[in-house]
Amino acid sequence: MRDDDWVIGLRHAGTSRCYPAFMLDNYHVVNDSVEGVPLAVMHCEICCSNAVFRAELSGERLSFGTGGLYGATLAVRDQGTGSLWSHGMGLALEGPLVGTQLPRVQSFQASYAEWLGLYPDTEVMVWPGPDSHPDPRHGHGADATFALGGMERLVLETMTEPEDERLPEDELVLTIFAGGGAAALPLQDLYAAGDLVSATVAGTPTVTLGAGVGSALAGTYVPRLAANPTRRLELSADGGRPHDRESGSELRVDGLFVSGPLRGERLQPVPTMLNKWHSLTSFLPGVPLIAVDRGRRPYEPLPAALRAAFDEISAVTVARVLRSHYGLELPPGAAAGVRLALDEGQPVDLFLFEDHGAGLDLAAATEPSLASGDLVLAPAPQADDSARRRCEEVFETIELGLSAAAPESPPPPVSELTGELAAFGFEARAVRPCPRDSLPVGCLSGAEIEIAGDPFIAYRFRSDADARRRSPDPAHSVAAGPFVLRSDPADVYRNTARRTLRRSDSEISWSPLLEDEAFAESLAQVVAAARRELPA
Repeated sequence: MRDDDWVIGLRHAGTSRCYPAFMLDNYHVVNDSVEGVPLAVMHCEICCSNAVFRAELSGERLSFGTGGLYGATLAVRDQGTGSLWSHGMGLALEGPLVGTQLPRVQSFQASYAEWLGLYPDTEVMVWPGPDSHPDPRHGHGADATFALGGMERLVLETMTEPEDERLPEDELVLTIFAGGGAAALPLQDLYAAGDLVSATVAGTPTVTLGAGVGSALAGTYVPRLAANPTRRLELSADGGRPHDRESGSELRVDGLFVSGPLRGERLQPVPTMLNKWHSLTSFLPGVPLIAVDRGRRPYEPLPAALRAAFDEISAVTVARVLRSHYGLELPPGAAAGVRLALDEGQPVDLFLFEDHGAGLDLAAATEPSLASGDLVLAPAPQADDSARRRCEEVFETIELGLSAAAPESPPPPVSELTGELAAFGFEARAVRPCPRDSLPVGCLSGAEIEIAGDPFIAYRFRSDADARRRSPDPAHSVAAGPFVLRSDPADVYRNTARRTLRRSDSEISWSPLLEDEAFAESLAQVVAAARRELPA
């Protein structure tokens, strides 16, 4: 696991577990059991969802598999009756079980580091490693990223309700299910309220806790102790960490009190689901929005370098801040980021990088882009062609000479490889950056590239030893210093209605460069030259 991996987490019957999104993307459903209780853990990368249900009916286990798309999100089928279900609502939409509603179990979304911080003894889903799909980070859903905006045409065509214009279609909202009803709380409003929002949902008092600006980790509770439900608590976040006003006991985002007289006690959990607005309103049209006062504290102050860059951009074109980036959507090596809207609403991303090489790799694989020091300005992934053309015009008028990167140490960026291979007769270009969840453990950054017309994935590691040890597919890769170039032909996978299957080696068009000694020697020389040119 990488610290920055996106996970779905749950704590049930005293057991904590997490399920990496890069694994769930391939299957969408895990039929699990915790302390003898059957559970269905569901996730859809299209709408960034987490939904966990008690998976039994009249004492019989229900097992689920992928069932296609419905309402611009994942649908599932139970394998016993073939009934079609909404994965997010746990509701049977058609078939013998139509109208059946499964009980929901509290679950969370977080980075692996966040989840491990709460539950250092957590159990983690292990990839079964089938021959048909040996690498879970590579395959179906590998290009999905947290909070990615826009919808593919195929997805859009499955919408069942008109667009609800109260929020943008890709706004991330936490839906609270209580008292037989539901209400939605945008994550951005939870941040603005200081990570604590009290609300009444269908007559039930609730309190929602967040883990800080940019975190996807949030939980909702009835403000009563799980072990003593007759005691009503008054919770507040005034002055810092959420706490009980009467006892002063502090608690964390998962509802556990960590100090004071209530230390070790837990709040009563309320099940929630985090997903995009378009998906939620397809199944809960007109769902109430929880109103939040944003005036309680300064909201989303930008780091000094991003603020200075924003001022530079604003001097040449109209620009406004849409939001700070969620931690789970930051590219590898980035410390912070902000999404801006330029003059005509074109969405652009401004990132501040800790790893200068990763910033250069993002810029090299993104068109158009503007890199300066440890800052990178690029169109948002969902920007259309006209928006990208306008960004290119604006970028030509901006000089981001405002943040000097620290002296770089090895390894050099992937862009050094693609830039220098031409001198050895191998034309190379970056195609697009690798999403963070697709990178193996120890990999700093990566990009999909073409070399002599053949598609590769270039992985950049901290050391030569890491590259050799962590190569995700050594049989179809060539290593050069801290880099691994992995052949990535279009025919690696064969898609079926419900699964993504890896073809046999004999059926795959592996790049002949893997066996080209001249290519390997050229790579070694390029890496050696790049290392000599790095600042001391």
